[in-house]
Amino acid sequence: MKSKITILVMIMFLITCLSAQYTGEGVFEKLQHNAAVETGYYVIGSAQLVATTNSIGIHALKSELGGSGNATWTYSELISDNIETTVIENPGTGLVHFIEKNNETGNYTIQRVTDQFFLNYVSAGTTGVSYLAAIGNDTQWSITGNETAATAPFLIQSVSGGTNRQLRYRPDLEPGRFNAVASGQSQSRPTMLFKLTSEVIPVPVITNVTPITTPPVVNQPLTISATVTYTGVENLVVHVSYTLNGEDHNLAMQATGNVYSATLPATIMTVGAAIELRVVANYGAPNPVLSPPQRFFVGTTPMLTLRENNANGLPKFEGYLVQITGVAINSPSVISNAHTDFMMQDETAGMSVYSSTQGVTFPEVTQGNSYTVIGTLSRFNGRTQIAPTNITSHGIGVLPEPFLNTIAYFTTYATAERYESSLITVKNVRIHDSSLPWPTSGTGTQTVVLTDGTAQIDLRVLPPLFGEAPDFPADIVAILSQWDNSAPHTEGYQIFIRNFNDVYPTEVLPVTITSFSVSAISNSAAKVQWTTESEVNMNRYKILRNTTNAFAAAVEVYAVASNNLPLSQTYEFIDNEVKSGEEYFYWLQIIENNGAVDNRGPLSVVIPSNNEPPVDDGFTLISNVYPNPVRNTDVANFNVSVRANETASLKIFNLRGQLVREFDNISGNDVTLIWDGRDLYNREASAGVYFYQFTSPSYFSVNRLVIVK
Repeated sequence: MKSKITILVMIMFLITCLSAQYTGEGVFEKLQHNAAVETGYYVIGSAQLVATTNSIGIHALKSELGGSGNATWTYSELISDNIETTVIENPGTGLVHFIEKNNETGNYTIQRVTDQFFLNYVSAGTTGVSYLAAIGNDTQWSITGNETAATAPFLIQSVSGGTNRQLRYRPDLEPGRFNAVASGQSQSRPTMLFKLTSEVIPVPVITNVTPITTPPVVNQPLTISATVTYTGVENLVVHVSYTLNGEDHNLAMQATGNVYSATLPATIMTVGAAIELRVVANYGAPNPVLSPPQRFFVGTTPMLTLRENNANGLPKFEGYLVQITGVAINSPSVISNAHTDFMMQDETAGMSVYSSTQGVTFPEVTQGNSYTVIGTLSRFNGRTQIAPTNITSHGIGVLPEPFLNTIAYFTTYATAERYESSLITVKNVRIHDSSLPWPTSGTGTQTVVLTDGTAQIDLRVLPPLFGEAPDFPADIVAILSQWDNSAPHTEGYQIFIRNFNDVYPTEVLPVTITSFSVSAISNSAAKVQWTTESEVNMNRYKILRNTTNAFAAAVEVYAVASNNLPLSQTYEFIDNEVKSGEEYFYWLQIIENNGAVDNRGPLSVVIPSNNEPPVDDGFTLISNVYPNPVRNTDVANFNVSVRANETASLKIFNLRGQLVREFDNISGNDVTLIWDGRDLYNREASAGVYFYQFTSPSYFSVNRLVIVK
């Protein structure tokens, strides 16, 4: 009987409280945290992504009764397209709730102004989470959970992936932000509570803020203006609030009528500076009025800067407007004919560019061409990408050299993230899982698991490559990507190849050595240096020396064990047992685990006389080859330099070791040799893999060139 009387008293109290109901006029101000919730009228809002504008706004919520006795929240209408808003004026009665707080127990009752039922708050002791749900019938609701963390925001969480929402309370979400997770899982949006004030307060309105649609120019000032309309009597102070590389700054705005402006100085507009700014209007209220934030980088930003992640493996600067310039390492058709989807690289890192926006036309993207892309830094699962608004072509660029390392390196988060969306090379790979063979037919991409003995990685095979499998073991050039749809996004690295020219039979590589050189470094010392491309099954190296070019009489002066890693290594030997004024010949002996021996050389060097200081006559080397691969209409450019007292030769061989083209008697510094793609008989060379060998008396190098038709 006593409980019935208590309920009756509560109902009568609520009816009394609601007798002067909200009638549709009034100003609601946003609360800073839950502790401020006292008895009164409230609009309950939640940040929501608005599909039609692709922007974030505040939706008001209304309580509805779901099926099977489930009480839920649903979005009612968009009340602001700015999640930073602090004031809502004159919302409809259907959006307003009356909240009654029992100060003794901390419990609440909640009733929508237009409804005849109310909500009881009942503590259920669920740590860290509070939620709204029906208990027993369609008219009695409860918010259950731990209500002690008063400063944490509420949130609205979807029920079964639909539009229904539960009122939730989580301390790990920032108020007023959209917090989306993967498709098929719940989406969490913190709740914002707006309380009816006792009087209508004039509030400044900020409009016409200067839009930042392209990254500002480096070393140029940036002027920001806005229209601020205000009918109140309190002093109005307007300024630009900006964060520069994590530090907060304020800049006063000067008024001409109701138009305010301020200029950010040129000194802060440095390359890659990250800026977030908004216009702030202070009018004597506890909470100023804020314009929506604009986030951007200044000038053309190095891609490595944009690859910085947070603790969850997501881009730190997600949502920033950026500009990058680099070379496309694949054409979009390699991945999809339906979308703009390609990877770019500059000298620092790589970046994915993706857009599925209908009706937006970008220039045709060609592998090997240089582009400038302007867009918003975003992500797809764990993959960092740019959603472009503008793509500008600069013509033929220089494709970057693929970074060589092991599969283990490219699947470990600390190192792999650096090379996501970049060209990589892995040596001596084979199919690891025979139950997933190379696909011969089907639709969509399919997976082949590869290994090089250090780890496994998924190779995503695209439909144009279905059919006969390439021969394994092989060396591959690939693009590193990531598919990881759950936080933290630190796994799921995978690769894909662009065509079968990215797969090279291991057994036809000219083994290991890509360069071998010798030079005098004083009147009594010579330096011998060599670089390997790969060291599979290698045992050790030896240096042999003679005062003539007779190999049979050469003596061993140095030996070193091979690191035996499937990636590039550089070795060096300083020979201090030479005499001034003498000429010496050196051989490099390569010894494999099976006992096979390969000799390179001789290379020669003259040691300066004691009364003649070493002369800096330059170095012989090949510094760059571009483009690589060579396309139909391209020519191959070889940048070389030759020591003053030497001449050099460049020879191009096919996979069978046959000489295709030769350049003799090369001399001079910074010389460009041009190969037009024709052989010794003026026939056009076919598509495939070729090797170029550059030699002089003191230098030897060999590497790979690809022709793509």
